[in-house]
Amino acid sequence: MIKKPCIDKNEIARIFPVIKELKDQELGAKITGVWAELFNKSKWDGIEDACWSPGVNTQRLVDHINVTVLSALRISELIEQYQNIKFDRDIIITMGLLHDVSKIVEYEPDGAGGYKKSEIGEKIQHAVFGAISAYNMGLSLDIIHLILTHTPLSKMKPLMKEGILFTYVDSCDADMIHFENGLPITLKD
Repeated sequence: MIKKPCIDKNEIARIFPVIKELKDQELGAKITGVWAELFNKSKWDGIEDACWSPGVNTQRLVDHINVTVLSALRISELIEQYQNIKFDRDIIITMGLLHDVSKIVEYEPDGAGGYKKSEIGEKIQHAVFGAISAYNMGLSLDIIHLILTHTPLSKMKPLMKEGILFTYVDSCDADMIHFENGLPITLKD
């Protein structure tokens, strides 16, 4: 069995460079802790090997996370510039880096070069496992709420503007990936 690489703050900063922009570096340590905990429970050899979704073998989880965090930050800057609505960048970065962390245990390699849902993915709704890990790592109830409500699978909607913005950005990237792979999109008529 190959020993998994150590997931520390330097490795997370290499994979997700935006973490260095956090004003509150304690958040960075907690984000790293969540990723390390779930990576160690996963069947992936490296975080960068993790898939975004079975059936979409061309997209990596880390790429989706980087796209959504950076897009949400850029849109928040534009809204602030033109609409004078202020956002908390640390909240956007934290929820963005953790919104899909549970996918690292929800999916696993299928042994044939593809991916499949794991037992966790079959039995626990998306985002719940990541929210539990975030809670155990001492992240705020607001962050846990935003992790849980970023997905249309949730019966709740985000109660913070950072979550509303992020949910739209996340759905946009997901729909672009689906469209490019000939899969149904979530855009409503």
